[in-house]
Amino acid sequence: MEQFKPSEPRRRLQPRSPKGERPTQQVAAQLHEHILDAALEEFTRSGVERFSMERVAASAKISKRTLYERFKSKNNLAVATANYGIEKLARPVIDGCSQGSVRDKILFATRSMLDISLTDRVRGLEALIYWIVDNGLHKDASTSPLAIDTGTKMLESILAEAFEEPEECRFLAKHLYEVLVTIPRLRIIRLDSLADTPECKDEYAQRVLALLSRGIPALAD
Repeated sequence: MEQFKPSEPRRRLQPRSPKGERPTQQVAAQLHEHILDAALEEFTRSGVERFSMERVAASAKISKRTLYERFKSKNNLAVATANYGIEKLARPVIDGCSQGSVRDKILFATRSMLDISLTDRVRGLEALIYWIVDNGLHKDASTSPLAIDTGTKMLESILAEAFEEPEECRFLAKHLYEVLVTIPRLRIIRLDSLADTPECKDEYAQRVLALLSRGIPALAD
């Protein structure tokens, strides 16, 4: 399994105040991100079976007390790590689809999400998400809600430019995600019925949108 590599190297943490003062919000936020980077790397390196608070604390070079003060339990840390990983992967897609027509934005977003979903690092993150869902941790009030619908919400925000009814946006966003991300991913990694090349993936997406645009004008060229 490929180790998750952050887009930027982990920043060196600022030293604690020698007077024992409480850290500033900036320092606290930096430590929070540093811990989640370490947790994400540790999980993808070791897998869910060996994912532990002790190993994360050692990887982040902090005390277990500091880690427990922030995340309380392995379950809380697992959910926070999954959310952090999802957000880290989604950010470039969100930033990149700010221009163009609704169709252009949907094509960019879904093609980007499909390419990301085919990487080893996402398969590692996916294993963590499955473990969280299988254990019902995403429904636990003591943890943050799991952002597994990030892709759908991204498409929903794009479709809101063309549809006034929120329910229509949600319905269409879910189906677009399925047909433009989930299904081609399945065809590539499981069924071997779609080649993992830019040309084949582009042709597939264009044909799907061309067909859908016959009934949904907002998806037309």
